[in-house]
Amino acid sequence: MKTNKNQTLTFNGKYVNGKAKDVLKDFSKNTHVTKGTTGLGGTHSVLNKTDECIIIISPNIGMIKSKENLGKSYDSDKQLFIYSKSNDTWKDVETYLDNILPRNQNLIINTTAEQVLKIKSMNSGLYNQLTPMHVFVDEIHAFTQDSSYRKSLGEFMELVINQWQGNFKVSTATPIYYNLDMPENMNIQHYRLERENQPIRPVMVSPKLQHYKEFVYREQRLGRKVVVFSNNIDVHKDFRDLRVANLVGNNLMIKLLPFGRGISSENLDYDLYDVFILSSSYFAGFDFEHDCSICVVSEQRNEAYKINILNFVQAYGRCRHEVHNALYINTTAKKDRNFNEIHYPKTQYEVDNIATQYKDTLKKYQSKVNGNYYFGSDINKELITQDNYINRLMLLTKPLGLINDYHQYNQPIFNQTLRSYGFEVLEYESTNEKYTTLRSVNFKERLQNIAELPTLDLHNSFKDILKGLKYKDEGSFTYDLALVYLTVLLLKLSDAEVILDKLQNKTLKPNEFYHTVDLYLRSNVDTSYYFNQLSQNQADYGNANYMDANASLMLNCLKDLTDNWQMLYAIYRFKKTAFPEHIDRVISIYELTYDIKLHKSLLEDTDHRNNRACNAIFKALKSLNITPDSNERNWIKERSKKLFKDLKAGKDIYSYSRKSIVNNLIESIGFLIAEGKGNHRPKDIKNREYYPLIRLPRELRSLIPIKYLIIDLDSANAQIVDSLIGSDISLNIYDNLMTAFEITRDEAKQLYNKMLNRHYSKRLDAIEFYRNCGYTNEQSIRLARLTSRVKKGEFYQRLTENEKVLVKNYADILVPTCHRFHDAVVVKMESVECTHLGLPLKVKGYSYHINLFNDGSEYYGIVYSD
Repeated sequence: MKTNKNQTLTFNGKYVNGKAKDVLKDFSKNTHVTKGTTGLGGTHSVLNKTDECIIIISPNIGMIKSKENLGKSYDSDKQLFIYSKSNDTWKDVETYLDNILPRNQNLIINTTAEQVLKIKSMNSGLYNQLTPMHVFVDEIHAFTQDSSYRKSLGEFMELVINQWQGNFKVSTATPIYYNLDMPENMNIQHYRLERENQPIRPVMVSPKLQHYKEFVYREQRLGRKVVVFSNNIDVHKDFRDLRVANLVGNNLMIKLLPFGRGISSENLDYDLYDVFILSSSYFAGFDFEHDCSICVVSEQRNEAYKINILNFVQAYGRCRHEVHNALYINTTAKKDRNFNEIHYPKTQYEVDNIATQYKDTLKKYQSKVNGNYYFGSDINKELITQDNYINRLMLLTKPLGLINDYHQYNQPIFNQTLRSYGFEVLEYESTNEKYTTLRSVNFKERLQNIAELPTLDLHNSFKDILKGLKYKDEGSFTYDLALVYLTVLLLKLSDAEVILDKLQNKTLKPNEFYHTVDLYLRSNVDTSYYFNQLSQNQADYGNANYMDANASLMLNCLKDLTDNWQMLYAIYRFKKTAFPEHIDRVISIYELTYDIKLHKSLLEDTDHRNNRACNAIFKALKSLNITPDSNERNWIKERSKKLFKDLKAGKDIYSYSRKSIVNNLIESIGFLIAEGKGNHRPKDIKNREYYPLIRLPRELRSLIPIKYLIIDLDSANAQIVDSLIGSDISLNIYDNLMTAFEITRDEAKQLYNKMLNRHYSKRLDAIEFYRNCGYTNEQSIRLARLTSRVKKGEFYQRLTENEKVLVKNYADILVPTCHRFHDAVVVKMESVECTHLGLPLKVKGYSYHINLFNDGSEYYGIVYSD
């Protein structure tokens, strides 16, 4: 960032005045304003500007509303406050600009970055009228520090830097280290505005999480209001014996609502509460207008629970009146919540390198993109804006996190940084008091709390949960929470008083309740596309007690919701209940076969390791009263042999432990709920797509509650070979091999595929094998040249390239979302049958067959050939 000389200006009084105020109102050049503390009245000053048009960008709607609520108290000619569902609109902006002469225009627009981006995409004429206006970005640190704002503000700032005609001014009390969020190639005047004689603010610090509770109770006993900042839901659920107001963002509000917690800041009445627990959504744009004590809780083990020093300063500044006492809890950890080692910079040298690498990467990326379409794969598409600029704030995410950690977790630097913001650092002295944990909110109470939500709000909350699960954001939602919300939503939509009345039962248990809801839904929903059906006794009981014509009419119009309920209920059962005996048997076979520790211990015994491993596996299975049949024994031997081979080659091994299999089941269902989108998108490796469903053992597909079809290429590799060498025997090859070698069909399939990928085979051996497949002599020679004595993986790549095209050919004719499954596609059966009169068995000359994915059984729907 090129700067003319940095200047520090001081002023007297609570709010900015004099020359310092003039700096805030002067837009003759690009400026970066660092405020010595929060709450100086910067935005208010700009709203009072009387000689030109300004766009004020605020990080959240709460900040805009707080200015809007002051009504007509501003000096500017016209102010418009625009956000989602605001009274003011962009039409009002157009009307003003079209009807007031340019020389007389004095319009101040307070809005969000998202709103301006929306106008750019929908109304280019109005957007062009905005670009000559100057821009004031208030609390710019919030956009950079908070991931929920970072993408949109970063994209907007690239427009301001690269396309805007007006100048910009950014302000914050906590500038980003090294000003890394600012462009280096622009002239930017840097100012610092400070109150004269700003008092030093004492803050106690502690590394122990439990001290937050001790501090809150102590301050509360002294008759003081206490404001706690934390993103930890357990902190937000605490203090059930006190009057607590939880001020949180939408996601945490949804999580807290079952526990009877969470209010809107617009409904805040200081007299009604003792403790105010705020999330990171309130680091900026909220003023706590009451004397209070402050406790900020940061936890290193969970990225979502960290509150870095810059955000601590902002949190402290929310309290606009006297602060009695302040405690900053900064817990550390060696491993994160996923048990991964935590690493952070220990020296200034490392920090300087991080900053330099960021700058170098930014320049390199900008040289490649620079406003032009970029099709390379070396730059993450998330870093490129809609107008083809590099979003520097998104690129800054990881470097900034590491720099923040350097200041946060090196104690001398931590203390020094706090002092640089005007704090006196004191050690917290514990009273070592013990507190009894009160009974938590039980299952019945959580359901009752959710049921109090209006149905529309309940539906919107469930959609937010589903979106969070789709993108799997840090600190996002759980499938259990989704099930609770969806259960209540369906019961309210269908007016299921017979089920809702059960919430009066004091001993209501989750397992019993969900079983009853399942019976209720199945009694009123068309279950023909459910894989498992009720027994006759269950159906008779359900029809007698729960069938309702009105409920049935409603629920059958909500098939997406009822299907999602079945999927979420399946996940619940995976985690809470025992598997059926035949499923438990399969899991045990997989778990013992993939015993990595056993195979590693025998790895060097090359002559006997396979026999010894298999004998150990069979013995362990016998101890569980499991006797594998001949097919299972052969499978175990093959898997064991491949495990040794992969271990010897140093390959990563996927462990089929019981825990990993259950997790894979959950992730597979999650993948289907998300339709393979968001963060569930498959990974493309060597022309094939990989995702949890691919790894799911075939025998466990029956646990998927909704019917799916698998549309598979007949003899996929053989059909591809036909196209490569001009043969036409693909559908007869396995029969020919069965006859020639007296083997089963599965063995013939394995033998054929092995030979295609056996690059080291002798040419003559390959030719002889292909003759046995039924190819002519000329075709056998041609195929042998493609598959034997060639580079490893060469023919496999050719096969998968063709496979990808052939699978896509079929996927392209399907209306509903489908998922590639190697040489097949998987698609929801009901979706297909609702959108297609039938399914083809041949597409572009290639043959396919269709089965039920859940159990491999034959599909009896409508199919047709050419």
